[in-house]
Amino acid sequence: MKAKISIIALFLFLSLIALHAHAANLNFSPASGTYTEGSTFSVSVSVVSPTQSINAVSGTITFPNDKLQVVSISKSNSIVSFWSPGFPSFSNSAGSVSFEGVIFNPGYVGANGKIITITFKTKASAGSASVVFGRGSVLANDGQGTEVISSLGSAVFSLTARPVAEPKVIEESTTPEEIQLPIEEVITVSPVLPVVSSPVIVQAPLPWYSSPIAMAVFGASMLLLLLLVIHFGRKYHVLRRTIGEAFLEEEQQKNKVLKFLKSDVIKRMAIIKKLKYDKKLTPEEQDIILDIEKKYEI
Repeated sequence: MKAKISIIALFLFLSLIALHAHAANLNFSPASGTYTEGSTFSVSVSVVSPTQSINAVSGTITFPNDKLQVVSISKSNSIVSFWSPGFPSFSNSAGSVSFEGVIFNPGYVGANGKIITITFKTKASAGSASVVFGRGSVLANDGQGTEVISSLGSAVFSLTARPVAEPKVIEESTTPEEIQLPIEEVITVSPVLPVVSSPVIVQAPLPWYSSPIAMAVFGASMLLLLLLVIHFGRKYHVLRRTIGEAFLEEEQQKNKVLKFLKSDVIKRMAIIKKLKYDKKLTPEEQDIILDIEKKYEI
C-alpha cells in the first residue's frame, strides 16, 4: 500500500515538474522606473518559454489613462511572423493595448522573445501607474495549440513633477574699485581711444547665369520658345496657303462669271445689231449700243 502511494506521489511530482518545464510567461521590461511629468519612456512586452516551442501569443494590457497615454506601438524586432488584422492596437480613452499574432515554424523557444514595444507619455505629476495584463495567452507549437501560459507579469512606474529651476542669487561684493568717493573729490577722466578702421569687403553678388539651376531653367525656356515659334510658324504658313487658295478659287469663279456675262452680252448685241438694220433706232439707242461696244470691246 505504501509502495502504491509512493508511486502515485512520484507521478504527480514528475507531472508538476513537466508542467513547470513547459510553462510560458508574459512580462514587461522594464518593470519599474521613475519618470517626470510630460516625459516619454518605452516598455517592451516579451514572452519567456525556455523549453516549449510556441507559435501564437495574444493579450490585453491595461494602464491608468489619467496618468499615462500611449504615443506609439512598435513591432520592430518582434518574434511575431504574422499579425491578426487590426493588431496590435491601443485606445487611450479605454486605457488598453491589445496584441495577437502567430509565429511560423519552428516557433519560438527562449527567455526574451520581444512581442511589441509600447511608448508611453506621462500625464500626472505624482503617484504611481500600474501596467498589467488584463488577459494573456501563449499556445504551444505542438499541433494541438495547447495553452502553456503560467503567469502574467506587471509593472509599476513612479511619476514625479518637473523640476523647477531655482533663481540664481548674485551676491554683491564691495571691492576697492567700487568704493565711491565724495562727489566733489571724484574726477572722471575719459581716455581717448584710437579709432581703428578696417576695409570692408563687399562681395559682389554672383550673376544669375552662374547658377546651374538658373541655366537649366533658361535653356528649357528658350527651347520652349523655339518650339512655340516653329509651331505657330507652321500654322501661319498653312493658314496663308489656305487663304491664297481660297482667293484664287474665288478669282477663277469670278472670271468664269464675267466670261459668261460677256458671252451673253455679245449674243444680245448681235441681236440688237440685226434689229438696227431691220428698223430705224433712235439716236439715244444707237449711242447706248456704241457705248456698250467700246466698254466690252465687242
